[in-house]
Amino acid sequence: MNFSYQLKKLNESVSNTTSQSLIEKMIERGISLDAIKMIEKELEDWLDHFNNPIENVEKVVTKIRSNPLIPKDVPIHGLIFNPHTGELKVVVDGYQAG
Repeated sequence: MNFSYQLKKLNESVSNTTSQSLIEKMIERGISLDAIKMIEKELEDWLDHFNNPIENVEKVVTKIRSNPLIPKDVPIHGLIFNPHTGELKVVVDGYQAG
């Protein structure tokens, strides 16, 4: 099975998860509404706008790199993990990125 196919399958499984469905599961597991409210916006950004996993990783790396608390000489890597096979794919190599 090639990585493109695996990535497509991973994308399908994630795209079927919404922030609301995850919040419902969190509530079922006993996570407090106050704790959920603290991360609700991030969940929406992460799950409800997730269309392309590679693009998502690239955006997150850019966001982390632009954080003023992260020194510019710290390499920020972006990887995709396939939970079914355990395979890791480097999307952004922090040593090569500018």
